[in-house]
Amino acid sequence: GILTCIRTGSERPSQRMVLRPREGAELLVEETIAPLPRGGAVSGAVAIFRDLSESLKLEQAQKFETIGVLAGGVAHDFNNLLAVMIGNASLALQLLEEGRRERRFLDQVIKSGAKAAELTAQLLAYAGKNALRKTPVDLAKAVYEMVELIGPTIPYRIDIPINIPEDLPPIEGDASQIQQIVMNLVINASEAIGEQTGVIEISAGTLPHDGWNGNPVKVFLQVRDTGSGMDAETRLKVFDPFFSTKFTGRGLGLAAVAGIVHSHDGTISVESTPGIGSIFRVVLPAGSEAARATAERLDPTRLQGTETILVVDDLETIRTFVGNALENCGYTVLAAENGKAALELLAERREIDLVLLDLSMPVMTGAQAAPRIRKLYPEVAICIMTGYNETLAGVQFPDEELGSRFLQKPFSAKTLSVKIRTILDEPERRARAAAGKTDRM
Repeated sequence: GILTCIRTGSERPSQRMVLRPREGAELLVEETIAPLPRGGAVSGAVAIFRDLSESLKLEQAQKFETIGVLAGGVAHDFNNLLAVMIGNASLALQLLEEGRRERRFLDQVIKSGAKAAELTAQLLAYAGKNALRKTPVDLAKAVYEMVELIGPTIPYRIDIPINIPEDLPPIEGDASQIQQIVMNLVINASEAIGEQTGVIEISAGTLPHDGWNGNPVKVFLQVRDTGSGMDAETRLKVFDPFFSTKFTGRGLGLAAVAGIVHSHDGTISVESTPGIGSIFRVVLPAGSEAARATAERLDPTRLQGTETILVVDDLETIRTFVGNALENCGYTVLAAENGKAALELLAERREIDLVLLDLSMPVMTGAQAAPRIRKLYPEVAICIMTGYNETLAGVQFPDEELGSRFLQKPFSAKTLSVKIRTILDEPERRARAAAGKTDRM
């Protein structure tokens, strides 16, 4: 490159390359070679190397943002279709007697629909846009449960030792997403080992203690494999969506891991040497040891009701499924195709107890209708129903905590009935409803 530059007298365009120092880690740089003129002739050339570490971080952040926008739109439309499929299949399943062979077919439809919904969840995970239900998570339990689940899919020639201390503090996170991290890292390690005999070692521990209060502030999860390893260029792309050293379109495994870690305020790093193996290390904030996981449970026998519910969605197929499911539980159901029509119905039928409100609709969106309903009819409960996840839905409701009053499509008939009953039985909702009826008397 330098000799060519001297001979031609022309600057060589910038190129990316990997510097491999005798000591220390490999470094991706941008090299530019320019001629040095002197007395009308070229006397030499200069090579300039620019460290690309910060630029790569910015590129990665921009990728997260771009995929986030794309993922949100895809998830919404895809989940609307899945809601109709899963919803009607689950409704039909409830109506069939036990022992009917048709139940097996419907069960397969529901399970396949749930798998399809996981694809949009992985897109959102990569973008860091997944809704988080953070509770104290026992990392050791998450690891053992996931290894037990996917163990049969790992070749018998691969050993999976687990080294996690018993006194490891819990982490604050979404348990299902933490297990997705474990699953994807182990599967990736298995593929790196391939047809060879190897080891996938899973370990965890705490990083240095906080000097102020002596509590561990970070917990790490490490997955080491004895696979084929990666060179520096591959390591830089390993968290890109759909990147694979095997074949195109493999999936969002490691990209999804990076997104989940990012959304948990954590970091992920990789060390790898070709022919020796790789070490993936995830670092996450530790939770309080005194924290207690809580879960709301509802008696499945208490899913019936006599209240009046208004279903608002621009898709007739959604209105039909939701209406049928709720009527089977004893509710009186009204329907509207947008927020404007919903407000008109509320003005005519003041006995409405709950509005099941979609976000994206023509004429008037759910985000536009919700504050008007709240102002005019404070005794009426609202539940947001959308193909977006709670994180993206929350962007349209920045001043509110959706919490339990949120239902993400797709959902089954049972999930719908549990959600509706939970909201209607809230003490605060009952108090507001009673006050509203008194005002109308």
